[in-house]
Amino acid sequence: MDELSYITFAAYAEGIYTEKGSKFIACAFPVSNENEVEEALLQVKEKYPKARHYCFAYQLQNDYYRTSDDGEPSGTAGKPIHNQLRSHQLSDALIVVVRYFGGVLLGSGGLVAAYKTATAEAIQNASLVTKLQEDSLTFSFYFTELNEVMKIAKQKSVEIVAKKIENECELSLRYPRHLATKILKQLDKVSGLRFL
Repeated sequence: MDELSYITFAAYAEGIYTEKGSKFIACAFPVSNENEVEEALLQVKEKYPKARHYCFAYQLQNDYYRTSDDGEPSGTAGKPIHNQLRSHQLSDALIVVVRYFGGVLLGSGGLVAAYKTATAEAIQNASLVTKLQEDSLTFSFYFTELNEVMKIAKQKSVEIVAKKIENECELSLRYPRHLATKILKQLDKVSGLRFL
């Protein structure tokens, strides 16, 4: 893996760990933003409505992450989950660990071990995929330059995310980061183009 790629989950996966009657279900999701994180949390809460805790950690690109102990003692749930994401070099990844309390207190060390183990099980059960880091940009240009801009936009691996075709047009593109210099150099030649 290099700075132009990252590893994430190919699809949803689960891992289960039981300790002294408590059941820990780790739910792994590929996510690319906080809205997807919120949607995934709602899905888990709907799937496991009677759980006592919904602890999680996610890691997005650019080293942005967040953890939650959801009522467990501080540092005993979210941090061990996040440490597993980092030790496997995962990005754009969320793991929610659902806990059904079994009646026996596990203590801080027991909780850390349980959340870590459940998370490791989900990662082990998951299919992982390496993806290219992407960049995006939005720009405006005159209609007279439409053909030139569309030649650039229709290149392999470039995705048109949004477009508005009028006298003054707007276009949003998403592309692999390794193509950024090439695309920007080509767009620089377009007369009257402005980045938004």
